Amino acid sequence: MKCESCTEDLTAYLDGELPLSRAEEISAHLRDCGPCSEELRELRLAGEFVKAHALSLEPQPYLWNNLRGRIGGMPEQRAAPGLLQSWFAQRWLAAAASLAAAVALTLGIRGYLGYRQSQRSLQNYMVSYIQQRESQLRMPAAAAGFEGVFRTAAFDGAAPHNPFADTQSVSFDNPFRSGER
Repeated sequence: MKCESCTEDLTAYLDGELPLSRAEEISAHLRDCGPCSEELRELRLAGEFVKAHALSLEPQPYLWNNLRGRIGGMPEQRAAPGLLQSWFAQRWLAAAASLAAAVALTLGIRGYLGYRQSQRSLQNYMVSYIQQRESQLRMPAAAAGFEGVFRTAAFDGAAPHNPFADTQSVSFDNPFRSGER
């Protein structure tokens, strides 16, 4: 153990505040090291000196009375009220602030619910639009032939206008259906 590490813990060692393993390390070092043992002895002497010369102070009653008189004679100092403290001191302002907060909360909730309703309406419109388009595009393949599946009223311009995408008429020629091969 180094002397520096030992001297750092000497007061804790003297007061019995160290863990047992650390106290045993310091005891072993103190048996072998003269300067650290001397330091411990000086610390013990300093503690004994302080205990021997410490006076217990018991203030006399006249000191307490004098102190109370001085405290009582001091002018009372009040802190200036803060902005919020003075504002809420008037009850009608506190009530108005509460009402304003309630109105703001109500308007916020109403706006949110309106937004949610418009989102639901848009979603319902999109679902119905997609279902309508899918029903217009379905034709039995056997009745219309392979080309009939792709040439429906939706591609020929008879279906309502799709606001999301403009499509051109699509023509599919099947070279395998043709007898001109």
